[in-house]
Amino acid sequence: MTSRSQRFVLRVLPALLVAVFGVLALLPATPASAAPSAAKSCTLTGTNVYTCTLTITPTVTAAAGNPWLVKVVTPGPGTITSPAPVVSSSTTGCTNLPSVTTPGGLITAGNFADYNVVIGSGGCAANAVVVVTETVAVTSSGQVCQTVWVNPMSPGVTSCATVEFSAQPAAQKTCTLTSTVNQYTCLFTVTPAFPAVAGDLIHVNEAPGPLMTGPATILATPTVGTVTGCNEVPSPVTMSSSTGYHAQIGASGCAGTSWSVQFVETVTVTASGQICQSFWMVAAVPPVTACASVVYTPQAAATKTCGTTATPNVYTCTFTITPALAANAGDSWLVQVVTPGPGTLTTPSPVVSSSTTGCTNLPTVTTPGGLITAGNFADYNVLIGSGGCTAGASVSITETVTVTASGQLCQTVWINTGSPGLTACATVELAKSLTGPDPGKFEGVIAPSGVSLVVFGGGSTTTLGSAVTAAGGTSVWITVNGAFVGYKPGSPAFVNATFNATFPGGQVPSGTIVLIVR
Repeated sequence: MTSRSQRFVLRVLPALLVAVFGVLALLPATPASAAPSAAKSCTLTGTNVYTCTLTITPTVTAAAGNPWLVKVVTPGPGTITSPAPVVSSSTTGCTNLPSVTTPGGLITAGNFADYNVVIGSGGCAANAVVVVTETVAVTSSGQVCQTVWVNPMSPGVTSCATVEFSAQPAAQKTCTLTSTVNQYTCLFTVTPAFPAVAGDLIHVNEAPGPLMTGPATILATPTVGTVTGCNEVPSPVTMSSSTGYHAQIGASGCAGTSWSVQFVETVTVTASGQICQSFWMVAAVPPVTACASVVYTPQAAATKTCGTTATPNVYTCTFTITPALAANAGDSWLVQVVTPGPGTLTTPSPVVSSSTTGCTNLPTVTTPGGLITAGNFADYNVLIGSGGCTAGASVSITETVTVTASGQLCQTVWINTGSPGLTACATVELAKSLTGPDPGKFEGVIAPSGVSLVVFGGGSTTTLGSAVTAAGGTSVWITVNGAFVGYKPGSPAFVNATFNATFPGGQVPSGTIVLIVR
């Protein structure tokens, strides 16, 4: 049972509510604020590069310092790249241009980028038009979309623009050091970006395209590695020069624009730098070049040369050392002749040549205990002078060598006592004496018949005649001023007059070359 007051409220309340709503109906209506808007457009400005504009109308006033978050919808066909987005001067309705900030830097990994549009001093009106200019690299065709949050508490507004991707020929080169010093395995991957038919050729480093550049030499015919988009491996790979080669597309061709072929090369490098290669298939499509960096590790080296002197069987030799490691003052390199060998170091002692380069001061040669020559053996030390020598120095030592046989004269140098020595050799020839073994004798082989060229050991013309007769010869001849002059043993003096006149006193010198007739 209701109280009296409750019954009163129930009677009055409906009438009161009707009155309130009637008053509210007489009040002017408050318009709802419109949602922010965004419009995006993109214009091709380079190969698969677009300049895009994002136009934002906030529909509410924006105070200085307010940020609007702009975010690319992922996944998508494009990536915002440098230069970073910037607010265009075509912006209207703002006291000062807003700025673009990219906290933590512009994020590009994974086809994603976001940034903030920060309102400048003075703010922006509700009807402002803020235009942001972006650079977008596209990797496929489709729609590049972005969402803008003018108020972080309200839903974002999204706008899109269509972009088209154009497949382009591409090349990629990588080089990896092998276990062999200064030898690399290089991968050269080509993507022609157009269909190929059977028999088409992939030209690498071949004219009229650019040739290979850089400090490298291809050691063997390249092989084909990974192939995508082709039913057969392009073959054969044919070398056309020391660096150029080509491969033939197989019977089924290669369809589409994304197929690729990888060539595997083994190269040796002679310096640090970049190796650059190009490929082409048809003259209408320009060659595409790719490069890879290589690092050369200097290698210690030694060379030896020997030349004859005016003295028979005495050579002047040069032993040249390239250390490949910097040497400090006082460092010592041991040089040792490999024994047994055909020569012996003799006086004058070895000396560092003035042709040496890369040393602040010339090294010196020391021979502890004196120069050792016994047993065809010699060693000495190259002592680095003040200021030291660079890794690329070339230190040349001049030596005097007496040879006792023909063969290879070899020396080993130890630049670092903890490392293997470096050996270099030079060929020397023993010059045989032209003097006969004994006076009145011949050196050489006398044939049973005909003529024989031999050396006479010296003696009188009578002794020569006797030796010729003893050898079974009938006459002996020499050359005088380009003409033959003969001697016939036992003949009258007038027969041998010219020959006798050639040797006053009747003495034939040792070492005279004669021709014996049998």
